[in-house]
Parts: sequence; C-alpha cells; structure tokens
Amino acid sequence: MGSCFSSSLSFGASPDAVFSTAITSLKPEDAFDPNRVKCVVDKRGYAIYFSRGLIPYNKSGRVNPQFSYLLHLGIQVLKYCMFRKPFT
Repeated sequence: MGSCFSSSLSFGASPDAVFSTAITSLKPEDAFDPNRVKCVVDKRGYAIYFSRGLIPYNKSGRVNPQFSYLLHLGIQVLKYCMFRKPFT
C-alpha cells in the first residue's frame, strides 16, 4: 500500500491514503515553541514525521527564514477501512 499518511483532509488526490491530517504554515517566531507540533511532508504532500522540536533542524540552531515550516493543527481523518483491517 505504500505510505498511508496524507497531509490534507481530502483523500481525493491520494486514494491510497487511509489517514489524513491538517497542516498550515508556521510563523518563524513560533518554530521553537514546543506547544506547536511541527510537520515535515514529502514531495507528494505525505506527512513524514511530527515533532515538538524544530524540524528539520539545522546545525546553526536558528530558524531558516527561507524554509516553509509547517504546523500540525491536530485534526486527523481516518478512512473506515483502516478500522476493518488488522495491522500486521
């Protein structure tokens, strides 16, 4: 099945996805706030991982103003089929 995490709430563009979550841009001044969960997505918009720390982290320990950091909004959508199949 491949990756099953999509970063938009619509499954239309990713019919193989069974889990979707909402993200939006994050203000650079909020990048180090541990109360804001950050998200990294791949080229297709699939969520790769989430963190309360700065991700992706750079060696300088500073926010890169040229990078678009993403904020996880805490809303998830699951397809019904995810509950019917046993995890293996």
